[in-house]
Amino acid sequence: MRRLLWSLALFFACAAVPGCQLGYLMHLAHGQLTVVAGCVEVTELLADPELAPSVRSRLQLIDEVKTYAADSLGFAPEDAYNVYYDTQGEPASHVLTACARDSFTPYTWWFPIVGTVPYKGFFDEQRMLDERAAFDQTAWDVYSGKAAAYSTLGWFDDPILSIWLDYETGDLVELVLHELTHREVYLASNIRFNETLATFVGQQAAENFLRVRFGPDSPELGEYLAANRDGQRFTEAIHALRDELESFYSNTSGAAAVEGRAAIFNRGREAVAGLPFELNHYRWFQDAPDNNALILALDRYHGDLPIFAALYLACGEDLRGMVARLRKVEEAQKPRAAVLALIHERIEASAQAAVLLTGLVGNPQLEPRGFVRYLASERPEAVRQAALALLRERTGLDLPAEMDAWEAALTEEGDGSD
Repeated sequence: MRRLLWSLALFFACAAVPGCQLGYLMHLAHGQLTVVAGCVEVTELLADPELAPSVRSRLQLIDEVKTYAADSLGFAPEDAYNVYYDTQGEPASHVLTACARDSFTPYTWWFPIVGTVPYKGFFDEQRMLDERAAFDQTAWDVYSGKAAAYSTLGWFDDPILSIWLDYETGDLVELVLHELTHREVYLASNIRFNETLATFVGQQAAENFLRVRFGPDSPELGEYLAANRDGQRFTEAIHALRDELESFYSNTSGAAAVEGRAAIFNRGREAVAGLPFELNHYRWFQDAPDNNALILALDRYHGDLPIFAALYLACGEDLRGMVARLRKVEEAQKPRAAVLALIHERIEASAQAAVLLTGLVGNPQLEPRGFVRYLASERPEAVRQAALALLRERTGLDLPAEMDAWEAALTEEGDGSD
């Protein structure tokens, strides 16, 4: 009955939207109803003595992750991942995103509940391809891909999808925790904030879970950490590529920008090819097109990581407490500024500022220059001097001239879509 009521609610929400979006939203409603109708209760599957042991173990692992999320993070996952849906090998959805060819200005859409977003999801791949073809590709870079999961933000009992069961253990744990984070904290019209937060919480919580569940020397944890180290290397290279492109676009536009950016993209691909990856997850980037929409899509999940890493450390590495504080940010008009204010509050309340500062530079998840720059520019003079001294000692860098610019970039607020 609960599923039927929510399905009807979604139907009427779609029907209330005028104009050309109605057909698209009805397509989403139909797709979601198809998923709902095709779901099987997990308890029913587990009661089947003929269930494959590999499937059983994966379903049980997801249940363990839900228990961890409730007990350790304060999440309320009771209404998620209680049902299973066989996608027949197909992805959860197909995603379309677009960006200006001579700047990082995203094309955006507006929808009920989620607000303004820089991508559009489809259950029907052909519908996505038709909309992609309709773009003026002389003005827009267009990129489409396959999504492994999506969150209904608590409107439905999000299903376990069959394609997840073949994931590596760490990837599966992170995916579930990532999607559960969306159900706990979600800011309308602020996709970069939402996705980066879910990435940070998903990764940190997954590491904590794997360490306890499988052990600090387990292959499950070891491979997951290796993948995350590779991800950090790749993310830093993408950030550097975006920075170089932004600098180029600031002085060039139109056809000249599109022609001239090719050399920059080539350097970016060469930089990624030269990275000391431990695994082989990023070979695909060597064949990636010169495409601003792709760069934005990659950056969207990692752009604010230094802010959340800083808050995590300022909260004494208490992930549950960090998420609880972030729930209060949901109503803030300027959420990034509100997070910075939380960092101020936590640092000022801590009697161990020096310990925190030391931890900042050594934490592999935190880009150390960024937060120490922020901390040094925002803290009282005594902490400022301590931060600068530590920074010089650990990195040999002296950054006062860069602080103001970095602080301005951190606190800049928009619609969150970039």
